[in-house]
Amino acid sequence: MREITVSAGDEGQQLIRYLNHLLPNAGNGFLFKMLRKKNILLNGKKATGKERIVRDDLIRIYFSEETYLKFHGSVSESETFSHEITVLYEDDDIIAVDKPAGMLSQRDKSNEPSVNDYILSYLKGSGASSLDQNMTFKPSIANRLDRNTSGIILAGKTYKGQEKLSRWLRQRDVEKYYVCLCQGTIKEKRTLTGYLKKDPKTNTVRVSKEEIPGSKYIETRISPIAFSDSVTLLKVRLMTGRPHQIRAHLKSIGHSLLGDPKYSDIASYNLYKEKYGIKHQLLHAAEIVLPETGRIISPIPRIFTEIAKKEGIHGDLEIQGT
Repeated sequence: MREITVSAGDEGQQLIRYLNHLLPNAGNGFLFKMLRKKNILLNGKKATGKERIVRDDLIRIYFSEETYLKFHGSVSESETFSHEITVLYEDDDIIAVDKPAGMLSQRDKSNEPSVNDYILSYLKGSGASSLDQNMTFKPSIANRLDRNTSGIILAGKTYKGQEKLSRWLRQRDVEKYYVCLCQGTIKEKRTLTGYLKKDPKTNTVRVSKEEIPGSKYIETRISPIAFSDSVTLLKVRLMTGRPHQIRAHLKSIGHSLLGDPKYSDIASYNLYKEKYGIKHQLLHAAEIVLPETGRIISPIPRIFTEIAKKEGIHGDLEIQGT
């Protein structure tokens, strides 16, 4: 028999979901059967599996040790990485970190370490209660950025935190602002609208003014921070969040991002690559405003302001208030 005390990080889940994570090799049907037969009890009582568990709930599992280990499977310790990440905000349920350009948000087929791995490593090193031995929920990121886009990544440290972030993002309660360096001069605030359609073969998107089959509505608000005759340091608020939305929307109005190999013409891309050695788009997730937490800021990367100054931009190059 095993006795498991629910940790704070798992609070809020349905019991059956918790059991599925705890015993991934058991199967949903088998677990419901064990609940009906009282081989799994919640706080000493029969449970249906639909109950919402809370911290310090006691789950008793009347399996032999051999059976429990078979259904539990092997669980390896989280890897520890030497890379450092900058933590921008942290509370009991949520963490926000600063992703550098060139790093994956989550692991892909290449199996390269990702921001998600570093968050797990950081929490493990800090002795976070969200990584208690019996906790089934594992902290994970709530938003993604393209590999070569830098800036704020949010993650839930607990099930409660992850659910909260997912709900806020789904209901568009989160304000998201980016900073980018684009070609040409933009002097006034604008609201850009249109329709975006993805081409899976080329992994690019196309923006049209009119709706076409398979397209989705997009809205992007742009506000210049500073500009010169050649480039503009731009603050962008995403009103809709579609793949490559900022890059494609700015290209559609003739202001492609510096260093963008997909959405700028070859001549312009090569020009800035030769001048400054940049090989990826200068796009940075600079600010997020959460309903309860408020404003989280990631400083504009130095390369943005250095190139801006070399291109003739002067004055205050910091992020302005929302």
